[in-house]
Amino acid sequence: MIENIMDLLIGTASKEKGRIIQEDKEISYAELLERARTFSVNIANVTQGTMIGIYLPNCIEFMEYFFAVHNAKKKPVFISIMETKYTLKQIIEDADISMIITNEQYLDNAMEASCNVPFNCKILNVNDGMLYSNSKERYLTQYKEDLSDVIALIKTSGTTGKQKFVMLTTAGVLENVKAHIESVKFQDSERTLIMLPMCFGYCFSSQMIAHIYLGADIVIYTGKFECNKLIEIISRWNITNTVVVPSMINVLVMYLRKKNKKITFLKKLLFGGMSISPEILNQLYEFLPNTQIIETYGQTEHSPRISTKIHTKNGKQGSVGKPIRGVELRIYEPVDRIGEICVKSNYIMKGYYGQKELSNETVKDGVLYTGDVGYLDDDNELHIVGRKKNIIIRNGINISPEEIEYYINGVNGVLQSIVIAKKDAVTGETPVAKVVLEEGALAADVKQEIILTCRRFLPSYKQPDKIEFVNKIPTTYTGKVMRTWV
Repeated sequence: MIENIMDLLIGTASKEKGRIIQEDKEISYAELLERARTFSVNIANVTQGTMIGIYLPNCIEFMEYFFAVHNAKKKPVFISIMETKYTLKQIIEDADISMIITNEQYLDNAMEASCNVPFNCKILNVNDGMLYSNSKERYLTQYKEDLSDVIALIKTSGTTGKQKFVMLTTAGVLENVKAHIESVKFQDSERTLIMLPMCFGYCFSSQMIAHIYLGADIVIYTGKFECNKLIEIISRWNITNTVVVPSMINVLVMYLRKKNKKITFLKKLLFGGMSISPEILNQLYEFLPNTQIIETYGQTEHSPRISTKIHTKNGKQGSVGKPIRGVELRIYEPVDRIGEICVKSNYIMKGYYGQKELSNETVKDGVLYTGDVGYLDDDNELHIVGRKKNIIIRNGINISPEEIEYYINGVNGVLQSIVIAKKDAVTGETPVAKVVLEEGALAADVKQEIILTCRRFLPSYKQPDKIEFVNKIPTTYTGKVMRTWV
């Protein structure tokens, strides 16, 4: 019986199978367990706090310190390396982080951000074991939630003000992982290639934890995504499955078509975040003739898997498949079958950290309201037709337009703004800002200030690709921006 996440690693390590590979480094699960136990002593001894930020790129150390944090009886908060110093400071404050674990590359960012928070926050550099402190006298001892059953806090898209941290439970993630493994028919002989950020729900749960559960090999891709590098790694390590987002599929298909190459040795290619066109799907069948193409749908709030679709050449297109085991789908207030997609299961998050009102709006009577709009067909397959929320999906990452507008509207010379999604062949969607100038403001000056402001306060993936000036943005009778106008 697995009562906590350390039990999972202990059980896998005892099987004496499976390894984690990153370039020229390689460790077994038994070594991962030993190192996690060793590192946990430092964590337990140097901070009284409970919340520990893991601010690392994809690497073996990410896995080591995830388990080390749990072994020290603390709770990990995942922090993307794409965060700016400003958003990093917000995360430390909103998630009550008393220690950040990072490496040499991101040490300066972490130290600068921690210096600007009103409580003691220590920084641990995994490269040399050095410990730093912001020397604040106030220590965090009180927390906004009961964290006893929480496996991780994962940031998801928010608007302005507080960040949204999803509190996933150990039981929810492990049961979701088991159902996911069944739905995609993973074996314990798998060797997965991790390419998506390990701090994101999909990679953390459905890939990292899933393969630890199987005792299967994990290969970690490092550096910029390059098609020739991807193909070389798949071939060299006999990769059986990997997970990507549609933008990566688009680039890969273009590369294979241009080079007239095929990938014949990959068994499963999984993707999620957005659908791909029938044309791209047909090209995948051509260039990956021996590969199962598997589309998945989920949300971080659901640990994350909701449904799975194994595509076939002559099969039904347009759906994201049937719900995985243990998931009941409901369509709320349907009009001509279409309504908000709601999910009932044991995989739903505990809530958003420190945001009870928002948690209660999102989960009601054990039902998760996803904010996505769709319908179930006669075969009980789910179709996504849109989003209730104003979300832009870029490279599989959710972006709130309101957050970008908040910073643009604070720039001198800006009267009003709206950020919209623009279709993009590579990334799926990109944010574009439409701006109304105040009388007398110069467009060139305002544009430059908007660019600088967005660079300061927003991660690169949230920064608008284009800034357009317009004469007017229509509003509703209550003064809200009329998003249907665009």
